[in-house]
Amino acid sequence: MGFPGIFTWQCATDLNTQLTEAQVDNFVANNGYSTGAHTVDTNTQLTEAQVDAFVANNGYLTDQTIESKPFLLRAASGSYWSDTTSWTTVDTLFPLQPGNHITPSEIQLSGYKTYNSSSRSAEVRYVLRYADGTSYSAPSEALSYSTGTYYHERTDTVPVHAGMRGSIKSIDVQVSKGHASTSWGVYGQVKVTGFETSDSGLTTTKPFLLRAASGSYWSDTTSWTTVDTLFPLQPGNHITPSEIQLSGYKTYNSSSRSAEVRYVLRYADGTSYSAPSEALSYSTGTYYHERTDTVPVHAGMRGSIKSIDVQVSKGHASTSWGVYGQVKVTGFETLP
Repeated sequence: MGFPGIFTWQCATDLNTQLTEAQVDNFVANNGYSTGAHTVDTNTQLTEAQVDAFVANNGYLTDQTIESKPFLLRAASGSYWSDTTSWTTVDTLFPLQPGNHITPSEIQLSGYKTYNSSSRSAEVRYVLRYADGTSYSAPSEALSYSTGTYYHERTDTVPVHAGMRGSIKSIDVQVSKGHASTSWGVYGQVKVTGFETSDSGLTTTKPFLLRAASGSYWSDTTSWTTVDTLFPLQPGNHITPSEIQLSGYKTYNSSSRSAEVRYVLRYADGTSYSAPSEALSYSTGTYYHERTDTVPVHAGMRGSIKSIDVQVSKGHASTSWGVYGQVKVTGFETLP
């Protein structure tokens, strides 16, 4: 807008919106961009070695084998003559190479007592000692009189799992005697067949045989009741059973008064499975073996069982009549 009689100027719009190359170069020169000739990297493929390195620490099962030292019937044996009656270690079987672990496939248990007296008992057992500091005492066997010959009492077959190795650091031979005389001795022996490995590779397990849980119920209700529970030796671990033996009995001799036993598998995700039950027979104190369940072994899988309950029920409400239940489990214990 101008003043009357005075010539006014108006600015025209600048239509030149293009920067010169020199101007653009000046704008970006201080931003640290690289100059010179460049090529585009089109190699987007990882090598096999790179992929292996990425997943090596994720615990996936591989089809690779590990080095082992197979052995047959390695023996440990000894005797006890002292004046105590508690369980005593008479010999220990160690790996041939200190620090290695043992994966047994068979354990033979033998022994004898030097005194011919039915009223003076003697027993033998073995104890598996694991790398995590826990241990498992196998069922014992009563011994017979002998003048020097080992009697074979039992052979335990340990299940073999392709993806697992044992973490047993030693196997103790233990005996006990029912008297305190130093004139009478007890002898015990194990013969072990299996493999010795280093402490790494595959899935570390604690194999065990015939771990038992048992109990009784005498109260006045007839619903299913847990009388005992089998847990991992190391709290927080999981169980992979290969065999479960179910046993039990009732204390009353009445066909019209029923009683049953079963087991319940409780999993890490909070679910559970109740196995089929078995009707029980009358007994004055002896467990009747009702059933053996064989659990299939899958090379790429491990169990996620946190505990196994023994449950019983009875068809009456009398507190004078009792029901007994038991499981014996063979298998493996692993980390979760």
